[in-house]
Amino acid sequence: MNEGAAYDNTDAIDSMIETVDNALPRDLLKKWDYEPIGGKGDRHGAIQWAWHKHDEDSSIHRTVSLAVLPTFDGAIDCVEFWIGATAGRRFARKCVLSRPVNPYSLDQELHDMMQLAIERANLLSSTDLENERPFDTVDM
Repeated sequence: MNEGAAYDNTDAIDSMIETVDNALPRDLLKKWDYEPIGGKGDRHGAIQWAWHKHDEDSSIHRTVSLAVLPTFDGAIDCVEFWIGATAGRRFARKCVLSRPVNPYSLDQELHDMMQLAIERANLLSSTDLENERPFDTVDM
């Protein structure tokens, strides 16, 4: 590489994103009635996927999101699973898992972690909604 030349890691990052996208346990999300919120996207340097469902009985909107933090060369540094819930102005959001993954068992690891994140999101109740927005929102 020439001194001062920029390193283009776009192909490596794109390949990592495709690998994770292909390993997502969509059957598990469907089983628990979680629908995608848009597509994958960059959020503060992490690649993020997000899903939501509305619980008619409690009027709570629950979310599960996966953030993959890539290394500069396109490897996976770690993954994080976040859960959240909203009802009107009240909300909660927390990280429930943050750890490295083995690329050779990515499918199984994402499945197991997603199962745990979904279980925890489904347990969120109105008493867990400890934060309040200073403005009105429209729930999805």
